[in-house]
Amino acid sequence: MKDLLSPDGKYRIRAKGLTFGNFQTTFSSVGDEVFIPMFPAQKDGDVKIGKVYNVSNNAVEELPISYPEEMKNHMDLLAGLAMPQITAYEDRILCSFPASSSCFLYDRKSGETKRFELNSCSVPNTIDAEKIEGMDLKRKFTNEVTSHRFSAVYYCADTRSYYRVHYGPKESMKDKNRSIYLMVCDEDAENVREYILPSHAFLESFEILLTPTFLFHYKNLD
Repeated sequence: MKDLLSPDGKYRIRAKGLTFGNFQTTFSSVGDEVFIPMFPAQKDGDVKIGKVYNVSNNAVEELPISYPEEMKNHMDLLAGLAMPQITAYEDRILCSFPASSSCFLYDRKSGETKRFELNSCSVPNTIDAEKIEGMDLKRKFTNEVTSHRFSAVYYCADTRSYYRVHYGPKESMKDKNRSIYLMVCDEDAENVREYILPSHAFLESFEILLTPTFLFHYKNLD
């Protein structure tokens, strides 16, 4: 599969170096298409956020959204925090990153890509990669696990709204509680609303899964 997805070595499946934040690559699918987030293997040139694999004809193509420069320039420092998060639909593809509140929207009908902000009033809207530079492995481990982060953005066609969950920072590695928020905005990325969920909604080994219809709280048994 690796040779099929990146025969030229232009992409990687995982972040370069160690990643400590329990990040997992998640795929999105629409019909026969599977959307696979990937990392650039190099910082030069225009690279995309991943590939789309068509199951029916066993073909692979690059996704039409470029990997943003601010992520590419610091991907070695951000590691898993720079992992593309893709949610795909019949008419659009959304991409976001744990290290930023921004979302990239590709319109599959017009072929246009636009960027919009789901800015939080509760946590910083970016993670400062320069503060990570010079950290030893122990401090990088602590930073990635305790840092605030943003989850994938979802779209609900029924309400014509976007949704996203994001997490506040943890006080320490041993802290079993962290704040959690739900962002909602309309289809024009305006009228953004931020809801604070109960702080006990996060416990160690628990995660939040957001779909266009439900908010699930589940335990990761791994």
